[in-house]
Amino acid sequence: MRSRVEPWLTALFQSEHLSLLAGSGLTHAVHHLATKLVDGMGEATLTSYKDEIEKAAKEASQKAGRKAGNLED
Repeated sequence: MRSRVEPWLTALFQSEHLSLLAGSGLTHAVHHLATKLVDGMGEATLTSYKDEIEKAAKEASQKAGRKAGNLED
């Protein structure tokens, strides 16, 4: 069985195959799982100081050249 599995594993871990798997698929899957648990970079739903924070976020996003605020603002 080793004679059949070893070439397959070698091919899997070659540069092109591993970078395709880890470079796009794995990082995309991790991002998808992470944004399910949190809101991502969209606007946060707040209960305290909502109006003041939204106003400051809008001003910050306009200064940065964005149309709408995000979590960083």
